[in-house]
Amino acid sequence: MHRRTLLVSVLVSLCAVVACQEQERSDPVEEEFALTLNTYIEAVMETFEIPGLTIAVTRGGEVVYIGAFGVRSLDSGEPMKAE
Repeated sequence: MHRRTLLVSVLVSLCAVVACQEQERSDPVEEEFALTLNTYIEAVMETFEIPGLTIAVTRGGEVVYIGAFGVRSLDSGEPMKAE
């Protein structure tokens, strides 16, 4: 339980920092940011043995990033969906 609380705290903090950063391009999410966040999330999931995770980052009331990682069910292997 403590490990999951730590994971959620880290992810929320990361998303808060990213959401507050100024975006210079008109595209709300830069490719480099998305790649970095995806890599980080996958590493954290492996470290904490989390089978599935969805995440959304909002800025100014708009979703600027959404991702789905891993599986929804270990039994079925159904992938997570970003809905």
